[in-house]
Amino acid sequence: MKTLSKKKIEELKILFTNSENKTLEIEVDKLIDRFPENIFLWNIRGMNQTSLSDYNGAIDSFLKCVKFKVKANDFDSIDKLYSNVAFAYLNLKNNKKAIENFKLSLKYEKNSLKNLMCLSDIYSSEKKYDDSILYLQKALNIDENNIEIIIQIGKILLLKGENEEAKKYIKRAEIIDPNNIDIKYILANIYINSDDLNEAKKIYLSIINSDESNYIAYNDLGALYLKLDDFDNALLNLNTSVEINPDYHIAWSNLGSLYIKQRQFNDAVEMLNWSLGIESDHIPSIRNIAKAYLEKGDFIQSKKYYHQLIALEEGNSKYLTEFGEMFVSSNKFKEAEECFLKAIKIDSEYPLAYLALGHLYSVTNNEENAIKYLIKASNYDSTSSMSNFILGEIYKNNKFYAKAIEYYSASNYESSKENIAQCMYFEKKYDEFLNFYNINKEEFNASRIISSIINHANKTINNSLQHPFCPDPFSYIKSENLAYKLNDIDKMNKNLIKEIKNLDNSKRQLFIKKGEQSEGNLFTFGIEIFNDLQNILLDEYHNYLDSFPKSNDIFITQWPKSPKIMGWFVTMKKGGYVEPHNHVGAWLSGVYYLKCPEKIKDSGNLEFSFKDKHFPNSKEELPKKIIETNESNIVLFPSSLFHRTLPYETDEERICIAFDFMP
Repeated sequence: MKTLSKKKIEELKILFTNSENKTLEIEVDKLIDRFPENIFLWNIRGMNQTSLSDYNGAIDSFLKCVKFKVKANDFDSIDKLYSNVAFAYLNLKNNKKAIENFKLSLKYEKNSLKNLMCLSDIYSSEKKYDDSILYLQKALNIDENNIEIIIQIGKILLLKGENEEAKKYIKRAEIIDPNNIDIKYILANIYINSDDLNEAKKIYLSIINSDESNYIAYNDLGALYLKLDDFDNALLNLNTSVEINPDYHIAWSNLGSLYIKQRQFNDAVEMLNWSLGIESDHIPSIRNIAKAYLEKGDFIQSKKYYHQLIALEEGNSKYLTEFGEMFVSSNKFKEAEECFLKAIKIDSEYPLAYLALGHLYSVTNNEENAIKYLIKASNYDSTSSMSNFILGEIYKNNKFYAKAIEYYSASNYESSKENIAQCMYFEKKYDEFLNFYNINKEEFNASRIISSIINHANKTINNSLQHPFCPDPFSYIKSENLAYKLNDIDKMNKNLIKEIKNLDNSKRQLFIKKGEQSEGNLFTFGIEIFNDLQNILLDEYHNYLDSFPKSNDIFITQWPKSPKIMGWFVTMKKGGYVEPHNHVGAWLSGVYYLKCPEKIKDSGNLEFSFKDKHFPNSKEELPKKIIETNESNIVLFPSSLFHRTLPYETDEERICIAFDFMP
């Protein structure tokens, strides 16, 4: 150090200050050959290497300085050298080494706020919130009115879900700086996390009142209204946000979320594309556009965005599970299984992955694995209700009714009680059923499950049970031939059959004999002819309601105005038939016939009744109604009503499209 002139030191400092990094690098390398233990040279070399992003080189240079200082028993500024090493490790994304060197720095300068806060930031990024707060508290002990530290403690407590403790610190910060907008935003988030949305709304409105151009406050207020399902005010505020700042991608993203909630998926995609055009890696927008395309039935685009999402968040079990659900919707069960298993491998305590995997195995009839994973999911509060419900379904379908009731009882899923009543009835525990029914009668008013049971029970155990949903379902069967209403119907039918033949997604359905059913929802495949049929069926749905203007049954008085329609094709060959079943998840069901075999008496026709194979034998003969099926016929009926296709023995293929209107 003594042999390096002051003039040369100043020259090197000027080169560094002027960012002449390459020149400085050459000059320092030459000088180090002459003065190999000069601490100034090694230090400025490390700083220059940091500027050049040569972090490994910087670490070596700073540690050389440390070595020479320790050798000379000179500990002045050694804390800064360890701090520089730590920052270099941070840039190399080596948190472990960064922590180690920040702690070494603190050994020599324990009151370094910068180092304490850096350690806090690292632990926070690793979600080690207690460690993060520990170092912030040490910093606060040094500077008790440091607003930055106080705010940061409040933020981390908020991340921990400790809302009341977080509020104490943010209120403390507010006393120091009452006009600080950032503090107001954090306080609003605390209120939102505490479900005190009105207090949060007051804060956003106060920000807007003092600054009408604050597009962030308009966005946050719009997002809050979105949480409240107040779509008009949400739209108003989010639109105001993007009008003030068209480049604010978060507001565009929230508009996308709004349209998804309103099931306006084309508008959602447009908004989310605006967001991603501004910020291509915005995670919420990527996630939502993947969901929007999934709802549109565009699995190719949905898959593309899920791939992007997972590439950005490689170890995120939540996104992998959602990706798996996308594969379930597109009937790619193997790919779905791989996603769910990978999610569990990454995070063995992520309950939604266990639930999704258990549900997948239940629908693919792998009941042993379904039970295994659903039981694991049921151990978590967040998934116990749904997992116990599915377990109840599995045991009910296998006629283990007592076990099914046990799981339904452990679930608070909305239709659990209906299924408990159903199991009691199937098991012929009529007294228990009647008692349970009478206790829960008001809850069962709109239940399609209970409606179907009562229709049967009135012929079996009691002729006076009343249920207001659909007491006379046969009167609601409506059949007509669309050939009298639509032009070019033959052409439409041929195109529908052509697309059905092109689809390779049929599956065996246990209650369909000598036939197959398509997987997924035909009306989400993005195929034009299916979309055309969907529009026709929606018209028929609304026309159906007009046919019963005087009805007081809940089936009509609580008619769903904007149903979701599900559709699938069914093909059968000689000897084929469909066993009795109903569709209790839907409100109105129907069938559109594309190809019907030649009739021999009632062969191939549609039969309605009050019974399926699970029901006990009735004392009285149960009523039946047979509807003739012909090409271009549409039959609509209450989803609670049991129906079956009668067997036929001709060589012709039978093709129809069945559909449900879901409330």
